[in-house]
Amino acid sequence: YVLSSFSASPRLQHEEMDLPAGDPNIRIDGYTPVTRPMKLVTFVPHLHANGTRLCIEAIYPDGRNEMLNCARWNHNWSRQYFYEDDAAPLLPAGTMIHLIAWFDNSAANPRNIEPRNWKGYGNRTIDDMAFLLSEAVYLTPEQFQAEVAARAARRR
Repeated sequence: YVLSSFSASPRLQHEEMDLPAGDPNIRIDGYTPVTRPMKLVTFVPHLHANGTRLCIEAIYPDGRNEMLNCARWNHNWSRQYFYEDDAAPLLPAGTMIHLIAWFDNSAANPRNIEPRNWKGYGNRTIDDMAFLLSEAVYLTPEQFQAEVAARAARRR
């Protein structure tokens, strides 16, 4: 097994991030494909000052949806959440990761230095972004099936 970083962002074109001035509840969605089987090892949301929450949902190749994680966000601290081995999401190739990020660009947000201004994507702390900066173990199809079978056996 090889541990790799797995990152995803809500927009392929970050220039499309649109946070209107004064809006306290802005939702941005995006999708990232899983191109080979994996076990997600960590959940690491990353937003900037106006971010309030980030969730990830798996949309499996058979059409099922499963909410994997949601976390509130406070730009004054950043968390890395580790999955227990038996709870780490097993994601087959063809799964879509749906990222859902919320932002507060209003005066009610104590971390918003200028709620009268539109905000968009940028690398500065006063700009905004949303990423999933997690780690995953990529698996061969045989390793993936073995992990699925082992979990099923433990549940019995």
